[in-house]
Amino acid sequence: FTTEDALVEAIGELADRGAQALVISTSPGSARLLDVTARTARAHELPSIANTGAAEFALVSLAPDTAELGRQLGRQAARLLAGASPSTVPVEDPRRYLLTVNEQVALDLGLDLPPDLLREADEVR
Repeated sequence: FTTEDALVEAIGELADRGAQALVISTSPGSARLLDVTARTARAHELPSIANTGAAEFALVSLAPDTAELGRQLGRQAARLLAGASPSTVPVEDPRRYLLTVNEQVALDLGLDLPPDLLREADEVR
């Protein structure tokens, strides 16, 4: 999708085809339209699963720990500032992810959350 109307249409089509949830991945297009995604998913009673904490309407999100990412970036910057060639500074994948579960969304959708999921969550809203 590239427009708000196309997103609304796409989510409606997914719901019509029997989708039981939306999986939201960050991209410039999806980030720009998170409010539309939230509103449309709610209208179709579709829970959302996201890979960003910015999707506060998501039932579940699993996103990189931004504090840890900052530390990783600091280590890389220190190496570069100390004279390391950029080609010698490794690209690092996130080391830690945060699992957030939104109990209010589950209640609104009439979903029961497994106790194990709640115990494993880093944050329960």
